[in-house]
Amino acid sequence: MRLTCRGCSLTALLLALWALPSAAQLLPPGRPATDPRAAAEEGMLTLKGHDDGITALAFSPDGKLLASGSGDRTIIIWDAHSGKLLHRLDGHAAAVTSLAFSPNGRYLLSSADEPVVDLWNTASWKIDSLYDNFGPVFTVQFLGDSNGFVTCGPFSLGLWQVGHAEPAGQLVSDTGMISAMTVANEEIIYGD
Repeated sequence: MRLTCRGCSLTALLLALWALPSAAQLLPPGRPATDPRAAAEEGMLTLKGHDDGITALAFSPDGKLLASGSGDRTIIIWDAHSGKLLHRLDGHAAAVTSLAFSPNGRYLLSSADEPVVDLWNTASWKIDSLYDNFGPVFTVQFLGDSNGFVTCGPFSLGLWQVGHAEPAGQLVSDTGMISAMTVANEEIIYGD
């Protein structure tokens, strides 16, 4: 696995994500985005349940579930087809910043503006493990088809393995704040 800095800043995207309203609108899978009036006629869902703006979204690998995180410190699990609220998860002391389902759908990672990452078991919707990070976490993401995952905070990336309390590795930025991170083809790409 390589760590690559492409020097790209996604600050505008992060700010746009923070500006999402507390009611998300979702088109059923397979439906293209169209004129808003036509989309409403085609079954667009409005999901209401958070008390603050939506700050993170993630679909399960099979597309059946949508997880939403909010500034109200909660995560809601929705049926992605009907829009029904299935579970409300409380576990963070700060606004949820990122969500990621494991490739097999067995886990949901959640991070917040705090130095703890929660690993939720999707069979019980209980916290399976807590990971003490190096500081607040902006983004979490699983690595390919493995049980490995990456955390991204203001000045470092952490490499973790499900079931292990200690990080497998850490990359500290020597050029400034890390503003965004993603994983593509087993490569961690980050921007500062």
